[in-house]
Amino acid sequence: MVDQTAISEYSLITPSTWEHIDLADGVEAEATRLAAQATAGLPKDSAAVERHWIEKRIREALAAFDERDDAKVEHVMFPRQGAGETTELPLTMVCGRIRGIEIPEGSRPVEVLVGLAHHDADSVPMDVDGVVAVRSARFTDVTAEFAGLVDEAPGDRADLEQARIAMPSNVYSMRATYVFASPGEDPTWHMISISTLLPTDDRESEIVEVVVGLADAIVGSLRWSDR
Repeated sequence: MVDQTAISEYSLITPSTWEHIDLADGVEAEATRLAAQATAGLPKDSAAVERHWIEKRIREALAAFDERDDAKVEHVMFPRQGAGETTELPLTMVCGRIRGIEIPEGSRPVEVLVGLAHHDADSVPMDVDGVVAVRSARFTDVTAEFAGLVDEAPGDRADLEQARIAMPSNVYSMRATYVFASPGEDPTWHMISISTLLPTDDRESEIVEVVVGLADAIVGSLRWSDR
């Protein structure tokens, strides 16, 4: 099942298992709320461990915006938590605007994007409702960090040992970032960041191809509101 999600100048088709989350009170507060939903009825220690994982996933998705002084977050979506909910698409999506990209006189947004892509050999162009977007994928090894989170999480020895066993031998944060400009004479620059945690950073592996394909499909569903 899917939903139509309106975001500033455009809308996207998103999984119905996603919900908009409000970070007005901070990432930690929202992660605590989501963890409480996800572990309702389970021991308190389970919620503490889950909060660590949720908070990390949200922060990784926000990182693309944190790395830019000219980016503003407008919308954050995260898999809905709680009894009866599934997370077949454990992706976090952050949408926002970029204010610092200038278009030289006589140039078009696509020419600016070509320049941006020139600095990233893994950048891929794609069509977004009639305009060109550039997608780049970044992998970060967070294995040691996650092992530390599990070790530091409150809980009895048996629960923590089960958490260590359940952890994959490698954990990578994968973030696909899409940059594009709205159509028209005075375009607005947008950025969408979609991230998840994976057991590999092999770009040719099946799981990476599937996740990137899902992210491309979501961004490819974009439709401008004034069309």
